[in-house]
Amino acid sequence: TQSKKKKKKIKNWDHVFFETSPFSLEKKDISSLIYYLITCSHKGGIAYGWWSNKQAILGYTPEYLFKKDALFVQTMALAGTARSAQHDLKKDQKERWEHQLVIEEIKKQLKPLGKSHLSDTYIYSVGNISHLRTDFKLQLTKNISFEQLCCLLHPTPALGGVPRKPALNLLAELHKENNLRYGFGSPFGVAKGDKAFCVVAIRNVQFINGKMYIGSGFGLVKGSQMEREWEELRKKRQIIKDILFST
Repeated sequence: TQSKKKKKKIKNWDHVFFETSPFSLEKKDISSLIYYLITCSHKGGIAYGWWSNKQAILGYTPEYLFKKDALFVQTMALAGTARSAQHDLKKDQKERWEHQLVIEEIKKQLKPLGKSHLSDTYIYSVGNISHLRTDFKLQLTKNISFEQLCCLLHPTPALGGVPRKPALNLLAELHKENNLRYGFGSPFGVAKGDKAFCVVAIRNVQFINGKMYIGSGFGLVKGSQMEREWEELRKKRQIIKDILFST
C-alpha cells in the first residue's frame, strides 16, 4: 500500500496587491521624489531607491532585513499592524500571534550563526501606521557574506509564510505565470568590506515601462478579518502617496 504524506498546514502567508496608473518618468520627477523622501527621514522610516533612464524604484520602508559588521548581525521582526493610537497592538491576540510567528522563524534561521539576543517587543510607528517590533542581535561565530545573509533571512514570514518551505512553494505556484510582485519586498542594500546594510523593499513606488506601481501586502493568519486587512492595504499605499505625491 502507498503511504499517505502528511501535508503541513500553512499558518501564515503574505498577499501583495498593486495600484497602477500610466506615468512618464523624467529626471525632474526623480529629483523631486528623492527630495520628498529625504525630507521625511526624521519620521522613523528608511529612504531608499534605484533608478535608470527607463525605470525606478523609490521607497520609505519601516523595516531593515539586516545590519552587519565584522562581529555582529542585527535584524528585526516587524509584524502586526494598526493605525497609530487606534488600539493597543500588544493586547491584540491576532497581531501578537502573527508577530510571534515571525520571531520564531527568524530565531530558527539565525541559529546556525550564534545565539540571538532579543529586545522586548514594542510599538514602532512610521507615519500614521504602527507595528509590533522585536530587535535581534547576535555575535557571529563564523563569517557570512551579504548574499548568504539575504538568502538566510529573506523572506521573513511577514513576506513569505510559515512553515517556510510549503509557504514559499505555494507562492511560487501562484506567481509562476507572472512576476506579480515586481520586486516588491525584495532585499535592497549595500555592502563594503565587513559592513553591510539591507532593507526590505516595501512602501515604495515603482516605474516600469511607462506605468507606475504602488504595492502593499498583508499577512493572512487564523483570525484575520478581511475588511480590516483590506483597510490595512489601503493605509500602507496611502503612506507612500502622502510622502511622494502630497504637493
